Amino acid sequence: MQLIAIFYLGIVGYCIAWIVFGYRKIEAIFLAPLAVSLVITIVSAVIFLFGSFTSITIGIILASPLAVIGAALLAKKSRGAVRPENSVPVVTPKMFSLPFYGCGVSLLLSAISIVLLFAARTTATTLGPWDIVEPLFFALVAVNTGMLLIVAKDERTPIVALYAAMSAYIASITAVVAIAYPLGFGFDPILHRAAEGMIAQQGFINPRTLYYGGHYGLITTLAQTLSLASATVDRFIVPILAALSLPVLAYRSFLFGADEQKARIGTALFAIGLPIASLGSGTPWGYAILLTIVVILSSIQLQFEKNKAGTLMIGGICVLALLAVHPLAGLPVTFIAVGSVLASYGKLSVWKGISCVIAAALSLPLAFFANSLISRQLPIVFTSPDIAAIASVLWAQLAPQWEYRFHAALDLAYFFIQNSNFFLLGVGLIGAATLMLSRSVVYQRIGAVLGMGSAAMLATFIVMRISLSFPSLPQYEQMIYADRILEIMLLFLLTVSIYPLQRALQKLNLFYGRLLLFILFIFIGITAVAHVYASYPHNDAYIPYHGYTIAQTDIDAVRWINSHAGKENYIVLANQVVSAASVREFGFARYYPIQTAAGGVDQFYYPIPNGSPLSLLYQAMLAHPSRDVVERTAQLVGVSQAYFVVNRYEPRFRTIIDTAKKEANDVYVIGEDAVTVLYYKFP
Repeated sequence: MQLIAIFYLGIVGYCIAWIVFGYRKIEAIFLAPLAVSLVITIVSAVIFLFGSFTSITIGIILASPLAVIGAALLAKKSRGAVRPENSVPVVTPKMFSLPFYGCGVSLLLSAISIVLLFAARTTATTLGPWDIVEPLFFALVAVNTGMLLIVAKDERTPIVALYAAMSAYIASITAVVAIAYPLGFGFDPILHRAAEGMIAQQGFINPRTLYYGGHYGLITTLAQTLSLASATVDRFIVPILAALSLPVLAYRSFLFGADEQKARIGTALFAIGLPIASLGSGTPWGYAILLTIVVILSSIQLQFEKNKAGTLMIGGICVLALLAVHPLAGLPVTFIAVGSVLASYGKLSVWKGISCVIAAALSLPLAFFANSLISRQLPIVFTSPDIAAIASVLWAQLAPQWEYRFHAALDLAYFFIQNSNFFLLGVGLIGAATLMLSRSVVYQRIGAVLGMGSAAMLATFIVMRISLSFPSLPQYEQMIYADRILEIMLLFLLTVSIYPLQRALQKLNLFYGRLLLFILFIFIGITAVAHVYASYPHNDAYIPYHGYTIAQTDIDAVRWINSHAGKENYIVLANQVVSAASVREFGFARYYPIQTAAGGVDQFYYPIPNGSPLSLLYQAMLAHPSRDVVERTAQLVGVSQAYFVVNRYEPRFRTIIDTAKKEANDVYVIGEDAVTVLYYKFP
């Protein structure tokens, strides 16, 4: 049945990409998973809001792509056309040439990188993937980056071979944590997987929100259809979709003027600069970033396609899916997509462009304001913008930086890491000016669309960072919304930066040009390695990091607690890692009503989130272990038994344990002191 399901999804996805979106047959193979996923995302979001996931509703979801294909065929028949054939030059493949073998070498390098990731798989606690992945991985990334640029620059390279090489490259750098951490990586992904697990068990989850539904629905549908665990689908779906679809979409978007060499170079540069941390995160935001990239690329392609129907379809469906997955990205991007449609038909005046930018910039603040009126869970506070504060924020994000820590490799890596935004801004401004000042109307339209997107996201970032605050959120989460908008702005800057870079690489052909080209390839290779290194959590002389990952011993601890407590209610004082392990194993099992200064709230039985009453009591217990603190915790929620969990990596671990166990009723040690659980019983 699993093979039948894969075959069905592949066929309908292929038909959507070929018939509805108008891509060539070979390109439709790469785009098939994304095409069918987009339709499933939209339909399953409706089920998430208004129904439940049963065998009947999942059958309806799986049948919906057939309806899309049928509707497209009827529409084409009524217009006398079979499908929206997008313009693309006819290319004679140059198989078995030297660049062809170069693509094979790139595939081999990516395969070795993936093997290294599988070899590093662990269920132990670490500070990030670079604690367990061999340093050889970075050397492979650097060499593979250079190889991709070499084969992309050569006009003899078969486009299918280039697609395959780029797909493997993207997979090797976006699936790092998905492969290396089978138990899960990070707190947010585990929370989302717990929600998906609840949907898989009971068919729905409350409250039914306007966000995340498309992502949850896609994961639930694919997991049940393919007979896979929802956590497995969640970890790998976005890296797979990104790896297969983005090389094709980027190539077609940079293909204006039938200049294949520039399109290939642009595609390689785009693949190297992708936001791999988000794409590999296994969260709705990661999926939203992928959809945002697709919208940006389709908006560019729309500017020069003569037959716009297919491009309008993929862009429009992607915008709907983005709104269903994450309105934080969907709302502002929608207005930029509207502006791109106007530009493609030559109807984007200056005032219409400014209106799109203003609408995009105000959409999120207004949405948060409306949400605060409807629900009290996320109140907001508006403050008037301060010019000095705006300048300070922009300087911190975009200004050049240089530090020395007397570590040659780290100093070089952080030079690229800390100045990546400055580099993108500078090259992006050059790219925007080049496009806008071009004699080509199409290039002017592309520059206008990417300029609108960058300006809108910058304005939204400033409003969200300076004028909007969320009193109910912990301090470390205050900036999360603004930082995500900044990530989208960098996507627009990355795209517009491709144009001057691809032209420079194309022109460097003479002797001195080739020398400069070699130097530039080294520069880009180092940048790629620094980008991959910085994209995942790392602990070094520049950025001390203390966010340990979930280990098997954490899972063993929460299982023992659940078994030891039996049917009686209990409360646990533990860190965020152990709390995440409890969510992974038992979902959102227990809540207790408590009173706080803000009023009555439901408190989870582990210290989630940071800043909650249980979290503060846990910190108090670490500072001064005392039975009185645990008793106050038990009285707060009205239970008679409590557990205090201490991990070995906590500072003062042995002192805390020795002090706390004097007043505990029982002590249970897991994994050679990896985790210690202290049990307290009260009358």
